[in-house]
Formats: sequence, C-alpha cells, structure tokens
Amino acid sequence: MDILKWILDVYIADGETRLKIFDDEKGSTEDHRIDLDFYGYISGEDVESIIKDLRSIDEIEDAWAEEWRCPPYYDTKARVAVFKTRNIDVLRRILRISRSKGLKIYNDYPHPLVEALYRADIRPLTMIRELER
Repeated sequence: MDILKWILDVYIADGETRLKIFDDEKGSTEDHRIDLDFYGYISGEDVESIIKDLRSIDEIEDAWAEEWRCPPYYDTKARVAVFKTRNIDVLRRILRISRSKGLKIYNDYPHPLVEALYRADIRPLTMIRELER
C-alpha cells in the first residue's frame, strides 16, 4: 500500500535545508533534512585563479569555468567561475567576500534555494509516494 505525502514547504534553519512534508494518512506534518546543491557564479580578471581558490575550500564540491553571453544585447561574452556547495552559508560567505574584493557576481536571482530546488526537480506540492515496509 502506498502512503501519500506532499511537500508543503522548504526552508533553511541552522544551515540545514529542511522539507516540511504533509502525511496524508496521519494528517500531520513532518520535517526532513535534505541535501541540495547550491551554485555560485563569480567573474573577475583571472577566472582560473578564482577557480583554484574555490577548489581549495573544503566545503566546495566542484568549481569550473563557463563562457556566458552578457546582457543587455548578449553580444559580448564573459568567463565565469561556477562553483557548487551543499552549504548555503558557505555560498553566502564566498559571494560576500567576492563582492568585497571587487569581483562580479552573476546570476544572484532567484534566491539560491529556488535554483537548488529547480535543479533537484522539486516543486511545491509535489506528491511523494512512500511504499509501506
């Protein structure tokens, strides 16, 4: 028999990403920790050096370079250092330090949690089927 559950909300508390799930059978909500990948996008004079610095940080899963077209006409290109972490506090700290050093931050909208959920293919009110054990 399947147990129906629904994702109602996602939030960050004490550095952890949490799902609020409604259990249809019990008529109650539960909180579950979930690991999501958060992405940051930084550009500067020496992107390879930025990537090297990012890779030296333990909490960074990976870092690489991408070439992006730049608004408003998308006729110019920029090299961007992209990095991935599972800790949103690390993401925020790196972006804050990068801004203070005069580096350009790309793609800071929507909120990093929204992007992480989109990449993980999790949408609000997603139904979860749990097989009874």
